[in-house]
Amino acid sequence: MKVIYSEIKKMVPGLSAKPREIGEVLTMAGLMLDGFEEIKYGKKTDWLLSFEVRQNRADCFSLIGIAREVAAYYGLKLVLPKAAIPEVKGKEKLAITMAAGERDVKRVLAVKMSGVKNSESPAWLKEYLSIYGLNSKNLLVDLSNYIMIFTGYPSHLLDLDKISGKISWTRAKAGEKITTLDGTSITLQKNDGVAIKDEEKILALAGIVGGKEAEIGLKTAELFIEMAVYNGAIIRKNSRDTRIVTEASSRLEKDLDPEASAAAFDLLVSLILKYAKGKIVSNTFEYYPAKPKKNIINFNADFASVFSGIDINPATSVKILKNLGFAVKQKSRKAYAVFVPSFRTDIALPEDLVEEVVRIYGYQKIPADETPVFKATRDITPRHVKLVQAMKSILHHNGFDEILSLPLCEKTENAKADYQGWETILAENAVNEFYPELRQSLVIGLIKQAREFQKKNIVWIDIFESGKIFGKKDGKYLERESFGVLSVSGENTATDFKNNIEGMIRMLGYNDIRYEAPKIMPGLCNPDSCWEIITAGKVCGIFYKLTREAFGKSIDSGEKKNAYFAEIDIDALEKIKTDASNPAVELIEKLVVLDMNVQIRKSEKIENVIAEIKNGIPKTNLWSLDVIDKFAGNDIVKYTIRITYTGLSDPDAKKINARILNDLQSKKS
Repeated sequence: MKVIYSEIKKMVPGLSAKPREIGEVLTMAGLMLDGFEEIKYGKKTDWLLSFEVRQNRADCFSLIGIAREVAAYYGLKLVLPKAAIPEVKGKEKLAITMAAGERDVKRVLAVKMSGVKNSESPAWLKEYLSIYGLNSKNLLVDLSNYIMIFTGYPSHLLDLDKISGKISWTRAKAGEKITTLDGTSITLQKNDGVAIKDEEKILALAGIVGGKEAEIGLKTAELFIEMAVYNGAIIRKNSRDTRIVTEASSRLEKDLDPEASAAAFDLLVSLILKYAKGKIVSNTFEYYPAKPKKNIINFNADFASVFSGIDINPATSVKILKNLGFAVKQKSRKAYAVFVPSFRTDIALPEDLVEEVVRIYGYQKIPADETPVFKATRDITPRHVKLVQAMKSILHHNGFDEILSLPLCEKTENAKADYQGWETILAENAVNEFYPELRQSLVIGLIKQAREFQKKNIVWIDIFESGKIFGKKDGKYLERESFGVLSVSGENTATDFKNNIEGMIRMLGYNDIRYEAPKIMPGLCNPDSCWEIITAGKVCGIFYKLTREAFGKSIDSGEKKNAYFAEIDIDALEKIKTDASNPAVELIEKLVVLDMNVQIRKSEKIENVIAEIKNGIPKTNLWSLDVIDKFAGNDIVKYTIRITYTGLSDPDAKKINARILNDLQSKKS
């Protein structure tokens, strides 16, 4: 973005800093100076500064935006031109149709003028535009370009005498043609471009370029003025598809603030009234379907010091934010509510406010030869990420290898792998027709990888994968973090694999682990060796032995092999509070391990028995409680429950064990 030094001084009257200094301080504040030139402007020596502006700073692609940064840095007042156009009541109502919709168009302002006297531009305007590499066309077009540079908002001016019927913002259609202002004929190839049309032709490709059909000329007397803000993605796509990049498109493809466009529109109309005369003959048309919500961020005044490692006074932070145009309201001693101005579309988080404070305070004030004194910040790493990392570390230590597979699968695979009663989700962007569904279990990718290993005669296969699984249930789309483990060998038993999985879960701090037959058995499992994994009374996964058909003939390859799979629902595990009573710590007291045999009817729940047992043991003396065996008869189910006591002698632990067992038996009788 190019700016003229004297133009900045007009908006920042108290500015005394030299041009080179301004370039240097804005470079340190995030706007890189990439051009500095001494020029003649208004018959006086002046300087042209060019800044490399970040894409998310849409407000700085204008003279106003750069001037605001300068004023904020030096703590000076910013003076902006004010203009108000007269509202014409009882006059013509513009016939405009908005067919494109709010997905594409954020705001449109338009007005009709009559009796306009177009002419050649005055010398000052020609000189101004020439500095920006723009050729003078005529007064009206030049004023439109001037406002674009000054405010950052492009506009279209159309000759109403060349327009037939109503004007509309609509979707362009493939095959339609437009001749641009430079005489280039373009045939549109796609249906998704936004165009401004009358009842016969395209008048302009919205946000990109005007058409020859309604071009402003020196004889233009009836004038249509519009200024619009669009969905930046639409403008980028249209620009790419048509291979047209203009000063207008380079601004409108960014996240421009629709709220501030009104002031830019008023300034444009007021300049046309001043220089081209004429009169307004219509009420101002406005399309503004969804005004931006107020962006309020809770901000701790200590954050600037915490993140920068240097001491920045809270009062200094507040002052800097106010100078940048933020409204700040104190809530408590260090807590503030910061109201983000609408033109700062790049601000969303407290960390963004920290960046604003530190860059204006000065990155150069952070000592280069001292270690910053950083304050401790809260750990913002989600718990599920920590769980996954811990599980990976445990399995790596046990000799397992991690794999990564595609989240897409063949049509028949989900039907065999599903154990949650989900409907499948079809992917619109599938790799090809053979992989149309999103996976419902990680077992699909693990089996495929195991088959590849077997082709290479790898006998021992211990692999795992973490990732998302997808499904639909009761009309809702579901997406879950999952962790799958697969083991194929000729020696491992179900107990060996179960111990591996259970040991991993216990090492994460979960001790209340048991197993039950699942409500839904996946087609890949052996029904006699399939269990739900239950932690703290909640289902958090599944464990099963794979059928030999799951691998086809490749699983046999000369010797009998077994394959086992376990899948952990990370989202479910994350919600379960870990048992804090027995983390991996140094044991300073003896543990007493006792078994208790209980039997219940099939209609009863073992969870209720476990709850009674826990209630009978002082919390400080319960180290762990596990269901280690189960035998089901016709109507009676027998369980062996292993209880580990801590802080007790053998006799005391046995007394508690006996008392609890007697209480359970007395309730049965």
